[in-house]
Amino acid sequence: MQLFWGDPVQLMFERQFTVAQEPALVVESDKKIIGFISYSEFNENAVLIVALGILPGYQGCGIGQMLVKQIEEYAREQGKQQLLVVTSNDNLPALAFYQHLGFQLYEVAPDVIAKKLGDLHPGIANIPIRDELRLRKVFTKQHI
Repeated sequence: MQLFWGDPVQLMFERQFTVAQEPALVVESDKKIIGFISYSEFNENAVLIVALGILPGYQGCGIGQMLVKQIEEYAREQGKQQLLVVTSNDNLPALAFYQHLGFQLYEVAPDVIAKKLGDLHPGIANIPIRDELRLRKVFTKQHI
């Protein structure tokens, strides 16, 4: 999974997650992993998407959407009320992707990523990477 995700340890919600140690689903093509999603039982009410990665040549084909929907189904089966995910303030494609799937931005943790990195670093479109954007998808009663 290192091929997909540069940092093996993720800091989200003030908690540390080792991507390779969390449960994961993978997608293969011609015996080669082309995508994955790892997740964690965050608390009694939520499952957290720890990492999602799709090889560039396979992005935009619906693989990420399929993986997120499988984790959503898992969360519902476990009786959870929501699915959580985090992205950085510069990652506008991820923000659009998750909102398209029904996630809502509900909290911003200012400067969390900048502190983790030790300084501001340029991100997508040269936007300084600084804040943790927290999104959630709350399951409605008719879906439980």
